[in-house]
Amino acid sequence: MPPSRYDLHRIEELFPAASYQYVMYGMGLVPQVDRHIRHGEHAELADGYFRQAATMTRKMLAGLPGNRELIGHIVHHGMPTR
Repeated sequence: MPPSRYDLHRIEELFPAASYQYVMYGMGLVPQVDRHIRHGEHAELADGYFRQAATMTRKMLAGLPGNRELIGHIVHHGMPTR
């Protein structure tokens, strides 16, 4: 696998992961990529996670006030200080 931001101890520590990729590729070091993952072996699993996220988003949005309700609350009670 090519280096990614997750390979570094601190994200974007000194150089972004792309910088390491440019140097490696320039030196002729081309990583072997797992073809199964690249061609979507885990697509069903990913789709399940996306469906879960969409369901959770709908639930969370249903609990939020509308714009008028929120503005009315702020006008009446003010903005929280903390």
